[in-house]
Parts: sequence; C-alpha cells; structure tokens
Amino acid sequence: EGRLQAVNFENERNVQLQSREAQEALRVATSRLEILSQEKKQLQLDKDELKQLQQELIRTLGRPMEITSQRVGYSGHTFKTLMQGFFDQTFQDRPDRHLGGSGKHQPNQLDVVQVFQLPEGFQSIYTEEYLTKRDDIASAGLRIQQITTRSDVDVIAELTEELDNSVNEKYLFHATHPGVAEAILMTRVMVPTPAHRAAHGHMYGPGAYFAESSTKSDQYAKPTSEGLYPMLVNRVVLGRVKITTAVDPNIEELTSDCRAGLYESVCGDRMNLRDGTRAAKYREFIVYDEAQSMPEYLVWYRRSGPRHGRWSR
Repeated sequence: EGRLQAVNFENERNVQLQSREAQEALRVATSRLEILSQEKKQLQLDKDELKQLQQELIRTLGRPMEITSQRVGYSGHTFKTLMQGFFDQTFQDRPDRHLGGSGKHQPNQLDVVQVFQLPEGFQSIYTEEYLTKRDDIASAGLRIQQITTRSDVDVIAELTEELDNSVNEKYLFHATHPGVAEAILMTRVMVPTPAHRAAHGHMYGPGAYFAESSTKSDQYAKPTSEGLYPMLVNRVVLGRVKITTAVDPNIEELTSDCRAGLYESVCGDRMNLRDGTRAAKYREFIVYDEAQSMPEYLVWYRRSGPRHGRWSR
C-alpha cells in the first residue's frame, strides 16, 4: 500500500510539473501568435505549435468550461445576463477616428453570446503569481491614491470575489484575436518582448493593456468566421497609477518610472489630452509586470450595429 501511495504521489507530481511547463510554453507561444495575428502574419508553424500546446493542457487539466446559462449570485441571473450588463454599463458612444491611422471605429452594440471560465479544478501558476503580487503591493506600505474607473459597477459583485480597493484592484477588458483567446484565459495577458513586436499599445510602451470601457477594448478584437469576437475580463492590480494626458507621451519615462518602483501602472487618459484636438475620449490602463493581471472570463460576443444607448455617458 505504501508503494502504491508513493507511485500515485509521483504520478501526480509529474502531472503538476508537466502542466507548469505546458502553461509556460503556452504563455510564450500565445504572446508570439497574438503579435503575429495583429501584424497579419499568421504563420502556420506558430498556429500548429499553439494548438499542440493547448491540446496538451486540455488533456492534463480539461478545457475552458462554458457557463453561459448557469445562474449565479443572490439575483439568480445567468452569467450571460450579468456579463451583458457589464458590457452595457461600460459602453461609450464615442467614435475613434485615430485608431492607428486606420480610420474610424464606430461604437457598436455588443451582444454577449457565450461565457467561459477556467476548467473546474484548474490550478494556474499565474493565478498564484497574481495573488502574491497583489499581497506584496498591499503589504508594502505604499501611499496609494484611490482611483475610480468606468468598470466600477455593481454587477461585478456577482461575477468575482471582492476586489481590493486599497491597491486599486479593478475589473478590466482585453480584446484579442480568436486564435489566442482561449490560451490567454489559461495563462494571462502578456507583456510583449521584444518591445517593437507589440501587437498594439505602442503609445505607452510595451506592457499589458486593459480598458475600462467595452467599446474601447472592442477596437482591438478580431472576429471568427462566424462573426464572434473574443473579450477577456480580468482582475488587474493597478497600485499607484501614473496618469498621463500627453498627446505624445514619453515612453521611456513612463516605463522607467514603473520599473523603478515609483508607480505600478500607467493610465493613458485620452479624455483630457493636453491639446484637446484629438481626444478619442477613452482611458487605457497599462501594467508592465505580467503578474499584475489575472483573466477570469472569456466572453464571445457579436457586434450588432451602431448603438446610441442609455448607458452612453
């Protein structure tokens, strides 16, 4: 019996080691493919490698679990209903005519179709890193000025555990390419390396970019052949936030200040640009340490046309 227990323990340990290695390999491959997909250079080799790594994780740990119609919380609403509320309440009716020089982005009604979360029992090595990082910031005795975001809405109380306001822990969006969305859910949003290969976010340097508005994040989403777009909903620890309203921010200054420990994140405030001439009326939040974010949901949605709704403030 003792020998059998030892064998079982060793088998379990091997599975854990394999999953950690697979998660790290998946993280690296996901980062590379997200960059390639944004550059429209989707190399088959990279897609095949990513698919193989995803299959390895699925065999070991299971695949993301659909929870669209499950009821949750004290209200008894479904995840789909709650997530739709989150999308609606963070909607902004503000066209962006300066999206990378590619023309106008029209705000759309975003209709939630499916909601997924990590497989039951999934133990992500990155979740552990996130919680440790959040606790480290909380215990460092920093003078953190509280900020408010558009995503500070009541509905998130039923979607996640209580956020730690003392460290500016927020619920933020990150949209991506459908080929890497599931892999990001199982790892996290990456900080691109090298910096010049960033998929998007050249404005504030190489970091992990998040939005408080579903409309802003939707700018970066790419569709499947069925017209579905992927959006990650993430917990993000912002800590001390460096707010910049510069038209052309000093990237070196922003990144070096964060890495030197003066701030933990940057808020790119395009609502209040200094010259006021090109304001797209959005804010983005950037962290330069991957451990400061943790994805909780993958949402697939449709764009159903221009929207001018009751939530557009």
